[in-house]
Amino acid sequence: MKTMNKVTLATLKSFIRNNKENILVKVESNFDGMSDMVEYNSGAKWQLAKETDHCVEHTHGITGVWTVNGSRDYFSVYEDEQLYGIHCSNACGSWTIAIEK
Repeated sequence: MKTMNKVTLATLKSFIRNNKENILVKVESNFDGMSDMVEYNSGAKWQLAKETDHCVEHTHGITGVWTVNGSRDYFSVYEDEQLYGIHCSNACGSWTIAIEK
């Protein structure tokens, strides 16, 4: 499997474009407007990605994904025994997208 050296926004876009039908998403935390802060999602689990046309510049067409752009997203490689992908954290929360190895 090809490894990623430095994960960037361009890497994320390419990963999504190349694996669109097989992407799994896990949203570990997200911004909650009612409490005006990022809330941890204790029930986070892997789900098949759902397409969205809402704010595509930030969601990249995937429900649960949100980038703030402007170098304020922190990307890293995600890998476990079964999955390989990208983890992101920013001021709006944290999430991981992955595909099966």
